[in-house]
Amino acid sequence: MPKWLEWQGQGVSSGWRFLVHQRDGLGARLSSLINALALARRAGGTVELDWPPMTAGDPDTHAMGPVTEIFAPAFLERHRGPGAPKGLSGVAELGAVRDAIQSGRAPPQGVVAVRAHWRPIGHELPQFWTAQEYRALCRAAFDAIEFVPALEAARRKAAALPLPARAVGVHLRAGDVIYGDYRTDARMVTKAISYPVAEAIVVQERAARHAVILFGEDRAFMSHLAKRHAARPISDTVDLAGMSKLERAIFEITLMTRLHRLHAGQSAFAGTAALAGPVQLAPSNGGLEPDEIVSLIRTRLAAEAAAREVAISGRQTAFACRVALRFDRLSTAAKLEPGERLALIDLALRHDAFNARLHIVRAAHGYAEADPEAADAALAQAAVVAPSKELRVIFRDAIQGQGDAAGPDLRAGLEAAAAAGRPMAAFVLAVLDTEKDRVLAASRAQVYLAGRPAHLACLDPHVGALAGTGQAPVE
Repeated sequence: MPKWLEWQGQGVSSGWRFLVHQRDGLGARLSSLINALALARRAGGTVELDWPPMTAGDPDTHAMGPVTEIFAPAFLERHRGPGAPKGLSGVAELGAVRDAIQSGRAPPQGVVAVRAHWRPIGHELPQFWTAQEYRALCRAAFDAIEFVPALEAARRKAAALPLPARAVGVHLRAGDVIYGDYRTDARMVTKAISYPVAEAIVVQERAARHAVILFGEDRAFMSHLAKRHAARPISDTVDLAGMSKLERAIFEITLMTRLHRLHAGQSAFAGTAALAGPVQLAPSNGGLEPDEIVSLIRTRLAAEAAAREVAISGRQTAFACRVALRFDRLSTAAKLEPGERLALIDLALRHDAFNARLHIVRAAHGYAEADPEAADAALAQAAVVAPSKELRVIFRDAIQGQGDAAGPDLRAGLEAAAAAGRPMAAFVLAVLDTEKDRVLAASRAQVYLAGRPAHLACLDPHVGALAGTGQAPVE
């Protein structure tokens, strides 16, 4: 027996209290709970369930509710704790578990936070278990979770639903990433599969004679895939109309566990299913290389320019453009020409004109192509359409090179333009740096927009809020 497990072999508990602490949606929280239960079974510790309010994502597009609406009273009683201390003071991370194991010492007493989001943690603790043991513990952990009766009924329904042999799933997440608040966060581009790539995956799986089950919120697109490629939306397999968001979430996760393979973006539902069952997660974007993704999207967009598919929404088109721009930056093959890149940006803006992130990408392109006038106009539009409280975050992420913008090159372009007297560039730099005089930068922006009354009228509330002299606008 390994030295670090001697204490367990003697029937001694590790003394660890595994604290499930997650502020994201239900999928991420269930993944953390599964990992914590698996750790406790292996180490002999206890699990304490914390359930703070959501601070990541849009609650309206997530399945979420009070802990009492999700877990059975007896389960809550077993895993009730004092809650997370403020700032998680005195709470160790999983690295403390790893360090104790690697040193061969019996683990110390204390609280360990389990915040692994939807990722498996087995590979982070290789001395703790084999891959097979970890998966078995996670599956047992999911089975041991006791939900309220309505959610247990949803789990049983999914477990009993007849499925074709070796069925494949495609999770077409759309709500917040394509249609909601995450549209302005470039880091979320990989959370969903763009529609050209999704359709290519469905075509490939159907060619291999696999039944394809579709999960997602975009009913029109799923209907398109069903008619053209005989894929099956889950709404065709079970009546979802009478289910609550929470019931549908548990139903979908449980059904996903039973699939042979699952294609998804960075989906917490898919990650939870891969922990809870034998389903294998397919390589991201069907295993396509960045240049292949860009080529596939551009080919599909060009075809639709001639004969637009009614099933494809404008927001889906805008998201596909953003994905192509993102993967063009990652590609080591031939890059898009400036005109091709601009065409993608403009097409995305045509379908998502109120996306401040896209206007910043347009500004970055203007600086890269020595067109500061176009860049300034794009920055003005970004300030017009973005809520004041989010504008600084959006600019900051773009400057840091998150996703589809030019990163440090954008910062250099802003600084050069500000030095040359471009007021919107000065305004943005002031927004980014709280130590600078925002009122002065705002006044420069107003001078620039004096000849553009519509822009000026829209920008005034933003300028006032950012300068501390007014209220943020309401969208």
